[in-house]
Amino acid sequence: MGFNGAELGAEGPLIERETSYMVNARYSFLSILDAMGFQIAGTDGAVPTYQDMCSKVNIPLKTGTISWVTLLGANQIHSVSDFEDDTEWTPGDQGSDMEAKGKQLFTGMNYMHRFSRNTRLENRLSYQYFESKIDQYKLNYPDGEKTPGYKGTSAEGRGSWHANLHHRINSRHFFTSGTGIDLYMTDLNTTDKDIVLNNYRKNSALINGFVQWQYRLNENITFTPGVYGQYYTLSRDYSIEPRLGMKMKITPRTALSLGTGLYSQLQPRQVYFYEVDGELVNKSLEMSKSWQSVIGYDFKISNNLRLKTEVFYQHLYHIPVIPDLPAESILNFGDDYENDWNYIFQNKGKGRNYGLELTLERFFNNNYYFLVTASLYDSRYKGYDEIERHTKFAGNHTLNTLFGYEWKLKKGRLLSLNAKVSWMGGKRYLPMSMEHEGGDIMYDYTQAYSEHLPDYFRCDLNFNMKKNYRKFSLEWFVELNNITNHKNLWIKYYNANRGQEEKIYQYSFMPIGGCKLYFQSSRKK
Repeated sequence: MGFNGAELGAEGPLIERETSYMVNARYSFLSILDAMGFQIAGTDGAVPTYQDMCSKVNIPLKTGTISWVTLLGANQIHSVSDFEDDTEWTPGDQGSDMEAKGKQLFTGMNYMHRFSRNTRLENRLSYQYFESKIDQYKLNYPDGEKTPGYKGTSAEGRGSWHANLHHRINSRHFFTSGTGIDLYMTDLNTTDKDIVLNNYRKNSALINGFVQWQYRLNENITFTPGVYGQYYTLSRDYSIEPRLGMKMKITPRTALSLGTGLYSQLQPRQVYFYEVDGELVNKSLEMSKSWQSVIGYDFKISNNLRLKTEVFYQHLYHIPVIPDLPAESILNFGDDYENDWNYIFQNKGKGRNYGLELTLERFFNNNYYFLVTASLYDSRYKGYDEIERHTKFAGNHTLNTLFGYEWKLKKGRLLSLNAKVSWMGGKRYLPMSMEHEGGDIMYDYTQAYSEHLPDYFRCDLNFNMKKNYRKFSLEWFVELNNITNHKNLWIKYYNANRGQEEKIYQYSFMPIGGCKLYFQSSRKK
């Protein structure tokens, strides 16, 4: 239990001792704290709430196992502009009243049947459902008059069946093959200023299969070739994708790895289902393609310290681009509250991603551990105009560090400190024009994604004190999120009333604390 919510979990044997279960549930307190008058740091009146539950049951059989997993979750956030501070507003400004809700359900069963020591079959049957709702109004200052804004309900159910067969011929040859189908049931309804943008409910399916052979040439070299295939029923598009992996042990402490192959990706269902005069104008879009390669070097410096280096390159083609917006690409879409997919696309775009990744990891030993990951990269695309530009997500550098230390105190107490530091390049954006027509903001596509937001920086600290008793354990924790109170810019937007850009920042310093109880029970056989 903490300031932000409560969590309850249990696990153990069920019925027979060989059968086990696990269940966990969470519920947030932030809305209760807000109602009591506490200000939630950095959310500017937007108080997130959530509740979720997950469970797993594992049943061993004579010739295999059955496992069943379930996940339920819901979240909500409601943000209303605060007009009480007159210094922040000018008559004619527009605030917002926005509520976003989400639901998620997943349930799935996996049956593993072992035919022999060398052959087993895995069958997975599952269903998942996602729903997202956004309801937004514009508020006029100072009278608070509401005008309709963006409203949207996006939902999709997915039924899946997948089967994988694993067969070991001998110590040098191991085969894996599989097939499956995903059935998508998509429902989308969106309006903007009471104008209908999308309103449909449609189904489609993706059929896939693969075969993979792992060949151990000797004790030091292993090859893994394979072929993956998929077929999308709506567009009648298919893809055959050869892939190859190799790992070579150079010395007892060093190893070289290589991977290369073709990968394909469906377009978002909203793109396929866009209608113009009753016709699905994007129905025949092909999958996006990526031929990607990576070379890795793994160096075991000591028994507790490892260094891993990877160099990667991705060549993207058949990327959907927009003739009416020749400087744009679908590679820049999908991370906003209001995502507009209503364009006619063509598979004439290209792109490339390349970079270097370094990982230095010290495994927990002598009371401490650390993990450092760093990446230098670039991400570029070509739109319909065939001019190369940075993508929206070309931050160019990322650094993440983790560190933890434990102290064993008297009377069975354990004190631990964990720290996390993240530093990454800011996302790129479309510069906004200082001219607007009918209240709609104009974007300067001649400078598309040439500028980026300031770098993101955040440092978190976590303190834990744990005490073990005979039948339970008690743990106290304090989390200090964004301890430097760094102002990380979230978005910039154009205020048409003032004729200038405005900024919205992510949450500032946020302390969270609480306690956890771990109970132990014993059962006689």
